[in-house]
Amino acid sequence: MALPAPHRTGRHVARAGPRLAAAACCLALGITACSSDGDAEPEPPTAGTDAPGATAGTGTSAPGTTAMADEEAAVLEAVDGYWRTWLAANDPPDPDHPDLEKYATGAALEQARSETSRKAAEGLATRIPSDSAYGHSLSDPSINGTQSSVTDCAVDDLLQVNTATGVVLNDAVVTELLTINLTKDADQWRVESIDRIQQWQGVNDSCS
Repeated sequence: MALPAPHRTGRHVARAGPRLAAAACCLALGITACSSDGDAEPEPPTAGTDAPGATAGTGTSAPGTTAMADEEAAVLEAVDGYWRTWLAANDPPDPDHPDLEKYATGAALEQARSETSRKAAEGLATRIPSDSAYGHSLSDPSINGTQSSVTDCAVDDLLQVNTATGVVLNDAVVTELLTINLTKDADQWRVESIDRIQQWQGVNDSCS
């Protein structure tokens, strides 16, 4: 079921996108020549011995790298939470679903409430069919201060159903390339808007 831009239904059930890998640096300690009094040249540090001024071995993440990875994880979780909440708020339609404000703000929150209000008035619901290919594949989180964006390759085969009769009114299948825009407020990332970049009919495995 393809929905009008900029929103689509769904939740993140696929890959969460790439993460930053931390790299540790090894520093070599220079050894000075013999002293003038004829003392023997100092022995170089043996393997496994920490030389003065050297950093620890491999596997240590720089504080900035770890903080960025944690922030990216928080952004991806916010997008995942938005899609889970969107789906829950559309079956049955509930514009006052308590988690909408937790994961959405601005235009995204307004549109989500508008859509669910319309569906409630028209007796419609959005549901996942059996053997569904539906999912959101998130990647490329980009963070700039309190603003962030994520690429979302989404497969939508959701059904629009008349809740009174159970009749399926829309079963179209589409694949969409989306950009999810988020903003951070009070340590919580929220979806602010969704831009549709491209759309294909059916399931497009090359979406990226």
